[in-house]
Amino acid sequence: MEKRKRLSARQIHLIKETINEEEFKMEYIPLWERDARKEGEKRGEKKGKEETAKELIKRGVDMDIIEGATGISREELEKMTSNVQ
Repeated sequence: MEKRKRLSARQIHLIKETINEEEFKMEYIPLWERDARKEGEKRGEKKGKEETAKELIKRGVDMDIIEGATGISREELEKMTSNVQ
């Protein structure tokens, strides 16, 4: 596996000026870091949906609406209900 040298802030700035952000990410951010970022985004998105669902449960919103809005299964929502109240 090829080892890449660390770029200075100036080098990064110059590269970003010549290529778009997605090309920069694909070329200069290591694969493991890209994967870690994607995983972090997924976890954050899931946590946000769970927090939204809990708040909607507290407010007495119908489970079908919460399920449709968040994509969280009925089974998971029922578990949350017992933890919220």
